[in-house]
Amino acid sequence: MQQCEDDTRDIIGTRAAKMLARWHQYENDLDRLVKFIHDRIYSDKSRNGWMLEQQQRLSLERIAAFHCPHLFSPSEVRHARATLGLTDEARNSN
Repeated sequence: MQQCEDDTRDIIGTRAAKMLARWHQYENDLDRLVKFIHDRIYSDKSRNGWMLEQQQRLSLERIAAFHCPHLFSPSEVRHARATLGLTDEARNSN
């Protein structure tokens, strides 16, 4: 999560990183942290994930889809992958 926050600051800006920094409130509560990620990937700011992906940086969507998919529902993982612009073919090659 810290890497995602840092990458967000570098690519998108300080304002977006400050909003994402709220994850620190939940870093000791996995259920609340997963809910925080869920809420962010379904927000109107989900294009931030796509922007980070284009720069090969770490996004919340990448965390949900590839780093910790076991913490998210299949529909959340699909949504995260779709936000990243990944097709079924691209997903199968990873």
